[in-house]
Amino acid sequence: MKKTLLVILPLFFAFTALAQDQTEEKIADLLTMGNYKAAIPLYQKLIKKNPENNEFKYQLGKCLLKTKGNIKAIIDLFETSIPKLKPDADAFYYQGQAYQHNLQFDKAIETYNKGKATANKTDLSKIERQIE
Repeated sequence: MKKTLLVILPLFFAFTALAQDQTEEKIADLLTMGNYKAAIPLYQKLIKKNPENNEFKYQLGKCLLKTKGNIKAIIDLFETSIPKLKPDADAFYYQGQAYQHNLQFDKAIETYNKGKATANKTDLSKIERQIE
């Protein structure tokens, strides 16, 4: 019994990792094609299996934002994931957009200003247009 378990258990983990890799590859393909809506259930599936993965939560928030999803859910995803990541200008840009869509203009400007601190010239221009 122990030997069977020692063989089956690593196979199970290998299969699970392979399935996750395939899901992530499918998501990458969908995002390349701009099909954010189709990526949403795949991210939800990954988050269900990996509830502590903040990168998946952040990416789900971006997909929901781009497809005009539930703004309160988007803000919640961003507020719980971005502080735990090493956020870049894009992360603050998307979070600022979510606040802006929710008419939280002070929070949006504050968040955009955080993004300015990490932005390159292209990102800085994009962020400054949102603040105007």
